[in-house]
Parts: sequence; C-alpha cells; structure tokens
Amino acid sequence: MEAEKALLQVQDDLEVRVREKTAQLVRACEQLKKKEDRLQHQLKRMRLLNQMTRAMIQRQDKHSLFTVALKYLEDYLSVDFGCVLLLDQDEDIFTVAATGTTDLKLVKKWGMYPGTIIPIDQNGLRRCAEGKAVYEPDISLLYTPALEGLAAEGFRSMVLTPLAVEDEVLGVLLTMRRKPGSFTSGSFEFLQQLAEHVALGAQNAKLYEDLHDACNDLRKTQMTVMRQERLRALGQMASGMAHDINNAVSPILGYTDLLLIHEKGLDEKISQYLTIIRTAGEDIIGIVERMRSFYRTTPESQCLGPLDLNQMVIQAMELAKPRWKDIAHRKGIMIEVKTEPTDPLPLVEGLESEIRQALINLIFNVADAMPGGGVITLGTGISEDDIFLQVKDSGTGMGKQEKDRCLEPFFSTKGAGGTGLGLATVHGIMERHDGEIQIESEPGEGTSVRLLFPISREGDEPVSEISHEMPMPASPMRILAIDDEPALLSLLQGMFETDGHRVKIAYSGAEGLKAFYDARKRGKPFELVVTDLGMPYMDGREVAKHIKAESSDTPVILLTGWGKMLQSEGKKIPHVDVILSKPPRMRELRRAVGDC
Repeated sequence: MEAEKALLQVQDDLEVRVREKTAQLVRACEQLKKKEDRLQHQLKRMRLLNQMTRAMIQRQDKHSLFTVALKYLEDYLSVDFGCVLLLDQDEDIFTVAATGTTDLKLVKKWGMYPGTIIPIDQNGLRRCAEGKAVYEPDISLLYTPALEGLAAEGFRSMVLTPLAVEDEVLGVLLTMRRKPGSFTSGSFEFLQQLAEHVALGAQNAKLYEDLHDACNDLRKTQMTVMRQERLRALGQMASGMAHDINNAVSPILGYTDLLLIHEKGLDEKISQYLTIIRTAGEDIIGIVERMRSFYRTTPESQCLGPLDLNQMVIQAMELAKPRWKDIAHRKGIMIEVKTEPTDPLPLVEGLESEIRQALINLIFNVADAMPGGGVITLGTGISEDDIFLQVKDSGTGMGKQEKDRCLEPFFSTKGAGGTGLGLATVHGIMERHDGEIQIESEPGEGTSVRLLFPISREGDEPVSEISHEMPMPASPMRILAIDDEPALLSLLQGMFETDGHRVKIAYSGAEGLKAFYDARKRGKPFELVVTDLGMPYMDGREVAKHIKAESSDTPVILLTGWGKMLQSEGKKIPHVDVILSKPPRMRELRRAVGDC
C-alpha cells in the first residue's frame, strides 16, 4: 500500500514538472516568436529604408527627393500627413519644401504649399531647429496655435525629426497620424534613420545643384572668353585694314569738303547729297576705329556731347534710305518707315557717329528681316531712369536660340549673306556708352530692339561730335607734303592750294628730305612740312627727326591713319608738333596750319 502511494506521489511530481517544463517551453516559444516578429518587422523596415534610399539616390533635386520620401511614408508607414520643412538659420524660419499627397484639402486650407514660411518660435519648432527629435502622442493636449488647428482637423500623434548632417540642421521631417499614440518606438527610430538618409540626400542634391550652377557659370565664362578672343581677332584685322580704308575714304571726304566750301550756288538737293556723303564717310572712319577697340571703354580723349536722339532718328533714316527704300523698291519690296518721337526728350551723353551707326545697323537688320516688305517703326521715349531708342519691325522674328546668340560676333541668321557683325557692333557701342540693349522677338511676330541710355546732365545743350564751324585759312605759306599715296597727295595739294598756299609734293621720305634740303639751299625754305607716318624705307619719324635737325623752327604735322589711336593713348612722337588722323579734313588742316 505504501509503495503504491509512493509511486503515485512520484507520478504527480513528474506531471507537475512536465507541466512546468511545458509552460517554460511555451513561454520560450512565445518569446522566440516575438523576437522573430520583431526581427521580421525590423527586416521589413530595413528593406523599406533601403528601397527608399535607392529611390532617393536617383533624384538629383531636393523637391523630387522629398516627394519620394513622403510618398513612401504614406504608402508603407500609414502616415496620414507628412511634409518637409527647410531651416533658414539667418532668418530663423522654416520654409515648406514639399508636402504629401494624402490630404490635399489640408494643404489647401492651411496654405502648406511649397514656399510657405513658418516662424519657429510661434509654432513650437525651436527644439527641432536645435536638432532634437520630438514625439507628441496627442497634440490636442498642447496649446500651440498651429497645433490646435491641426488637432481640429482630426490629427493627434505627431513626430518631428530633424534633417541633420554633421550637427548642421537642414530642416525637419514632419509626420502625423489621426490616432493618438500611434507612433511606436520602432516607428520613431525608423523615422530618425530615414531622416538621416533624407538629410544626406538633400545635401547631395544641393551639392549637385551647386555643381550644375558652377558648370553653367564656367560655360558662360568660356563663351565670354571666346567672344573676347573673337573681338580681339577682329580688332587686329581692323587695325591692319585701317590704313588702307582711310586712304580709300580720304578723297571722298576731302573733295566733298572742297565742293561744299568753294562751289557756290550748288543746288540745294546736291548740297544735301554732298552733306550726307560726308557724314557717311566720317562714319566709315569711326567704324574702323571702333572695330579695333570692341568692348573697350570710350577713351577720355573722345569728347562726349549731349545729343538729341530724335535728331539721330531723322539722320539715320535719311542715311539708310538707299537700303530700305531704293534697293527694296528695285526688288519689288515695299518697306514703310514710321517715326514715333517723344517730345520733349532729355539729352544723352554720347558720340554722335557711334549712336548714328548703331541706329543705321538696326535699320539694315530689320530691312533684311522683312524679305516680303513691311513696316519699320523708329521711336524714342523715357523708361524709368533711362532714355531709349527703339526699332521695331513686322518681319520674321527670331526663336529663343537665335535671340540668345544674336549679339555674338560672326553669328548671323542670314546665312552666307550675313557677316554677324551688325548687332555685335551695336552691343559694343552700348557697352561703351554705359547703356543696355534689350531685344524682344517671337517667330512670325517681328522683332523689337531697344537701346537704353542714361539721362544726360540737365542744362546741357546738344552738340555734334564734328564741329561744322570752318576756321579761316592762314596766311599763304610754302608747304611740303610727303606721302606714298598719290591720290592722297593730290587731295592735300588741292586743299592747301584752295587756301592760297604753295605746295610741293613728294612720294617718299627720302624724296621729301631732298626737296626740303634743296629749298633751303635756294633760300626759299618750306614753312611747314606735312608727312605720313608709315612709308617704305624712311617713315615719318625719321623724316621729322632729320627736318628738326636741319631746322628746329620748322613745324612738322604728322598725318596718319593711326592718328586717333596715338591721340587716345596719349603717345607723343619726338620732333612732331601736331598729329592729325587720316583722312584729312579741311577744318582740321586749317586749324593745325593756323596753330603752327
């Protein structure tokens, strides 16, 4: 009997132990299951984080990166509302950078559009600005005005996670749910990890934007350098051409002066034509000089005068008349020119020939832009602190790419028929006048070009770059003229003899010196010597040196195509009393002879 009782006791003990062990195993299994669930949950979030990171890496702008992150949070983390705020440390404000798409009504109601400014202190965001993550299980228990409004919309739990890189806070990731206390510690940790990735992505996007801007700046700099190199090459070519062009234009200007001065009783129309020819010739000389100094400031030696732009319009229209009227009519093209002057109009400081040439170039351009005819409108006006000249046409217009490049030297929309220097010349002229050129154009809608000039000083009177007051001729003198260009010598001889001077011409430096020595031996020395600078075998410097060595009192005038350049650079040539620029002008010769 006792044995049976003992056996039953042992059996009961074994059952108790089995139940205890079974309970322990069940608890262990449950713990393992929980750990497995947590691991699976963590693994799922890690996969989600990696997936989000890969998606964000593919974005190169911050707005797109933020939008992707918020979309993933809404789809996979059950976030009811999310947005990204960027911090401005200097202004102490947050700016909405991106919002989610789940609750667009809230975005509209509360004005949470990208670019909206949110003050920090007024909305309880100071801790976030200092880099601290904030979790509010129920925002309805808080008393911040902005949070009260969100609570009224049904939102309860909120997490504010700083976007920080190396202790620098870039912004805040804001996420909200409608259920109180719905963000777990795991969710909170996940949002912090995500915020680190978003911050790194935002910094990389900013670096990419900075690199992109730097590349654009570099490209613009390269284009500027290329443009300057082209202009420098153009200046070098122009310098080589200046001498020949001056010599070719000299007879035109010189004989036109002689006709206007000494031919009495000329028909009024003929006199007008001669005046236009002389003005055009003067402009040709100015063009050559400007080509040599593209985009440089106007030399101080050039006199800027207050000018009337309304008068410039009339002159340019007359000078360009053969192009827009006569040539066009010969081709069967009808072009009408209208003027819209503003009167009274303040004066502008400038060089008359340059502004007139800029306007003529624009008229030529718009005439070419209307192959089927049309209307050219020339106008003046006042715009804020500027005075403007405007040329409009009803032509073919330009697209964006053409408009962006139209000021580049050698770029032309006319194909083989264009040089690409018209608008580039106008641009250079405006640069030298501290002005601005504005171009508006659309394909098929025509083009409007506006030249903006600073307003001149009050009280100035308009003056011309070229004074038309002719000095009186000096007393008759014996003059020696030396040049290797026969046409120029013939012109000089005619000019001087018209004023009663006796002139001896020589076709080289050596021949001129021989004539000078012979005249002194005969006791009839020359009272004035006029010599070219660039001549073969013996140039004007050598001629002046020998003449001054023989007779230091004999005045020497140096007449050269490089005259304006030497004058603007302030260079003095030894043994030379006066430097004049080719082509010779009657008034300048008379003034120089009188001074000598």
